[in-house]
Formats: sequence, structure tokens, C-alpha cells
Amino acid sequence: MKRIIIIGCPGSGKSTFAGALQKIVQLPLIHLDMLNWNADGTTVPREIFQQRLQAELQKDCWIIDGNYGSTMEERLQQCDTVFFLDYPKDICLKGIQERKGKPRNDMPWVESSETDDTEFLAFVENYTHTSRPAVLQLLQKYSSREIHIFRERCEADQYLACMQKENKIMKEALTSTNAPKAVGPYSQAVRTESTVYVSGQLPINPSTGTAPDGIAAQTEQSIANLINVLKEDGLTLDDVVKTTVLLNDIADFKAMNEVYAAHFTAPYPARSAFQVSALPTGALVEIEAIAVRR
Repeated sequence: MKRIIIIGCPGSGKSTFAGALQKIVQLPLIHLDMLNWNADGTTVPREIFQQRLQAELQKDCWIIDGNYGSTMEERLQQCDTVFFLDYPKDICLKGIQERKGKPRNDMPWVESSETDDTEFLAFVENYTHTSRPAVLQLLQKYSSREIHIFRERCEADQYLACMQKENKIMKEALTSTNAPKAVGPYSQAVRTESTVYVSGQLPINPSTGTAPDGIAAQTEQSIANLINVLKEDGLTLDDVVKTTVLLNDIADFKAMNEVYAAHFTAPYPARSAFQVSALPTGALVEIEAIAVRR
């Protein structure tokens, strides 16, 4: 699978399924709603949406989540795999109610929890009779694609579970805004099925972009950055099993170790410590870690 589209009645959980699938297959994820809507709840001109969609379709690989019936055949022509979440009306209506008032990765604005879009709800009410037949007709026309139709959420969940098992190693980048951005072609951290590998954390304060003075303060900042990256996966320093400490001067080992000891408790992680000739940004210390999900 290199080009995937996910379709289905609004409220069926297309975006949730797309996000879960993206974590497994590691393809770029595009939400059509993000191409079509502005943050103020207005839509972009149709020609702008079409330009944005065309730009995405020209790429080598992607997951595209969304219906947008007027462009569905266009996407079917370009894709190799289709997931159709063909759920009952009641499930979709419930999904719409549950997502109200919540920020979403697939929409640049938050749906009001206090009002109902009657026209939109009517579309969902009538989806089975008005939109679904056209979708099934298109799927028949493009039956050479790899097509998966799920009638219940449990079927989609079972498929994802099997996909994850087949891939064995799930690889996903973790990013924290409370730690320094990567300064090269690497991730702040990468998690697999049970392990998180945290890149070396420099003593940069992400708010100021600068490092404090002295080895003690820099060690404190590096560990703070490490903690914030681990938080992105719900982990703490207690989950760390191995660290590596890089020092610009091994004479700073004692001062570094005093700060380090204040943050870790027994049973302590395994650790290596080295002096290096230089560290990025002129830092005095850099700390990387491996943590395990329990």
C-alpha cells in the first residue's frame, strides 16, 4: 500500500482510523477537511481546494482521509487501496455528537457543542440512501483496487491489530514543543512497539533558544528536555533503562553526576559517559536515553 483513501459517512471515524493506520504504515497523512476549511470555519474557494488536492495527489505515497464526493473518483483513479467505513447511521450520528467541542487533528476549527448543523445531520441521516449507492458504484468501477469494507468498528480495530502485528516494529516519531527542535535529519525521539529511543538532548531552553551557564545548570536543562520528550508517550524517567552522557570535558563528570543523581532513583538505568571533542551549539553536556513501555 502506497496510496490509500479512507471514505465513509461523516461520524464513522475516518480520521481516527487514518491516524491509527498512519502510525503503522508510516505514510504521509492528508485530511481533506484541512485542505478545504479555514480556521474561522469558512471554506476556501473551490479552485484553491482543487489545487491543494492535486498537489497532494502528485506525491508518491499518501493516506487521504475524507469523502468529498465530487473528487472521490479522482482519488480512486490515483489510489491503490481503499478503506470504506460502511457503518450504520446510529454509529455515525453518535460519533458526530462525541466529537463536538473537541479539538481535532483533521479540522482547523472546533465544532460547537451547543448547536446542531441541521443540514449536515440530515445528510448523515440520508447517507445510506443518497450517497452510499454512488460510493458502491464507484467501488465496483474501480474493483481492481485493494478494497476493504468494514461494517462495524470492531472489524476495523481487528484489521489494525493484525496490521500492527504483521509490521512487528511500529516506528513513530515523537515531538515535544517543550524540548529543543531537531537541528538535523533526526527525530527528538522514536517509539517502536515497546521501546522509546530519545535523541541526545542538548541543554537548550526551548523558550529562549539558549543554554544556561555552567555544567550543573546545563545538566538540569538537558534532563528537563528529556523528561518533556518522554511525556509525549506518557513515560517518565522511571521508565528509562539506559542513558548515554556526552561531556565536553570529563572534568565536569562530578558536577554533572550530582545533578543526574537527583533525578534518577534505584534501580538506576544503565549508563555510559564519554568525553567528546565538541558538542553542537557549544554545549557542555548532551544526554540521550532509551525507555521501555511497561
